[in-house]
Amino acid sequence: TGLTTTVGFFGQWAVTPIPDLIVAPSARVDYWQNHDAFQIDEAGRAPIPAKKFAFFSPRLAVRWQVVEPLAVRGAVYRGFVAPNLQALYRGARPQNSIIMPNPELTPEILRVGGEIGSDLALGPFAPRLTLFWNEIQDAITPVTVSAAPLVTQARNVAETRNRGVAVAAPWRISRRWSLLPDYTYADSIITSNPANPNLEGHMVTDLPRHQASFKLGFDDPRIATARLGGRYLRRRWGNETNTQNLDEHFVLDLSASRRLTKNLEVYFDGENLLDRRYTSVQIGSLPVLGEPLYVALG
Repeated sequence: TGLTTTVGFFGQWAVTPIPDLIVAPSARVDYWQNHDAFQIDEAGRAPIPAKKFAFFSPRLAVRWQVVEPLAVRGAVYRGFVAPNLQALYRGARPQNSIIMPNPELTPEILRVGGEIGSDLALGPFAPRLTLFWNEIQDAITPVTVSAAPLVTQARNVAETRNRGVAVAAPWRISRRWSLLPDYTYADSIITSNPANPNLEGHMVTDLPRHQASFKLGFDDPRIATARLGGRYLRRRWGNETNTQNLDEHFVLDLSASRRLTKNLEVYFDGENLLDRRYTSVQIGSLPVLGEPLYVALG
């Protein structure tokens, strides 16, 4: 077990050097520490040395209103993601495999990230387009320690690159109806892995190249409030060798509510209404199924 302490400070400044141009530099300073950790085995209680990490995350964002309906924007930034206590100290023992903890893990570093995009404001229709590029070093990647039984351990051994495009098109159809479709294409690959160079060029686990969703909303207090949503994920890989396939799938959800009196409301909540059976994640050799059909009335 162990404790994680994080402290952060954030500041931002916005300036308009010329009309219709906004420049917004910002910065965040984070301090992250794992401490008071220990493991218990046959020899008794053994303390684990504390780990400390401080990181400076700058960001520069720019937005230019080219003409009344069209704005272009861009940003460059850095950042980090700290490992969680599960990966550091607890590990897991899924069926027929072992995931060892690794107290030596350090944060993943977003070495450089950038995006450029455009926003249109056509009355109730406001489409957005974003191109993005991220390079991550010290990426936490599962490494096979033993094949029989399968034993893996997360380690900081890889560099990855994630680039792609995201499109969203919010549309206020009428006073009652709204629609939000979106689509993301992401090419996420391992660019360097000294522990196993054969993995270079492979896709990052659990990240599909194609994913899309929609949300259809209805809002009229005299009738009901309802949300119909669907999400589609293309094929993903469940392991770093890209040999365990996670199912392509589409899931449909619906929620609705109606207020009958000041103090009484009835609701419906339905998830995976089509009762699709799919593998959501791979833990060692164990495929974990996604949530089945779920319906609640209240």
